Amino acid sequence: MVYILLLLYLLYLTIKYDVLGGKQYKMTHFYIVLIGFILISGFRYRLGTDTYIYMSEFNYYPDLSHLKMSEFSNWRYPPLWIILNSFARTIGGFVLVQFLVSIIHIGLLGLVLKRLSSTLLFSTLLFYYLFDYTRFNMEVMREAISVSCFLMALLALDKGRIISVFLYMVIAFLFHIYSFLVFLLFLFYFKVLAKKPVLSVVSVICIAVICIVEKNFFIDLIVSCVAGTDTIYTDRIISYSQSPMYGETDFSWIGILIIFSLPVLYMIMLFLTKKYYHRYININPQIFNAAIYLSITFILLKYSFIIIVRMCNYFDIFTFLLIGLFFKSIYVKIENFKQRILTFVFLIFIPIFCSYQKKMKKDDLVESEKRYSRYYPYSSIFDKTMDSKREHIFSYR
Repeated sequence: MVYILLLLYLLYLTIKYDVLGGKQYKMTHFYIVLIGFILISGFRYRLGTDTYIYMSEFNYYPDLSHLKMSEFSNWRYPPLWIILNSFARTIGGFVLVQFLVSIIHIGLLGLVLKRLSSTLLFSTLLFYYLFDYTRFNMEVMREAISVSCFLMALLALDKGRIISVFLYMVIAFLFHIYSFLVFLLFLFYFKVLAKKPVLSVVSVICIAVICIVEKNFFIDLIVSCVAGTDTIYTDRIISYSQSPMYGETDFSWIGILIIFSLPVLYMIMLFLTKKYYHRYININPQIFNAAIYLSITFILLKYSFIIIVRMCNYFDIFTFLLIGLFFKSIYVKIENFKQRILTFVFLIFIPIFCSYQKKMKKDDLVESEKRYSRYYPYSSIFDKTMDSKREHIFSYR
């Protein structure tokens, strides 16, 4: 029920402020939504398979007074995640880890959204809630912090604050190691491809063609590049490539259609919203375009190497903004408010349906369970309800 109430609240706010252009108490509602996000994920109990693993490991961390340099080599996690857990272990329990992750991730995300677009605040939050909220706050917790720091680095880059860019990326790197690779790829797109839209489109087409002609081309290329190296991540990348869950995957025809149609849709929306961009988005379009095209690239590459989909997480906010901007470009032309609301309701049905379908898919770990069992129904630390389906999934981790 708590999930549905928040969804209805976001729908109401999106219509009132983003669709109809209301202004009174706008930021008050914005902060209420952010606090609601933090409270729901902070007070959760045994929601998310990654959360279950982190809970199981939590009591093995030393408190801060016993934390030594040797501890960092004993864990497979980056240093700041170890420090965060040790801090929580010192003054509280695992629920403090949940709150700290959500406060950092959602707090920074709120700052990013305020800066990127005050006009599309609630539509972007709505898309985030539909597609990313449970996954970021209840699954990929380390990456969630890294993603928010990465986004703050891009805002600093927009202002030319290179030292701030460096500091945010160091923090992101010390929570999730692959953020550094994502940032290097982003700089290439930002400095080279985003300046030449035609080159960006051609590169996307080439990647799509290569994936269709030789599905394993990119996964073989990545493995061959790391095979001769000797790092703690080499074995992990190779094991990912050989895993049926994270490596080469046999997609259904619907999955293949989505993979190759999404890039086309994003490029069409990018073109159609060009004249509205400066009216509603407050960041260098070169940064925005680089983020969209790199996200498109990752979407295509996941056809070959499914784990790459994790890198899309760093740019979801930009794709959500693009969809919100596209919606805005449609209903902003309609002067009649009732017709504008009906147009929005028709448009929003598509992402809501896609989100529902995504959560209804079979779980990759337990074929007899649904993916939504990881997060639904909601359970808090105040009642500590243990769902049998969810526990069945946990037993496979």
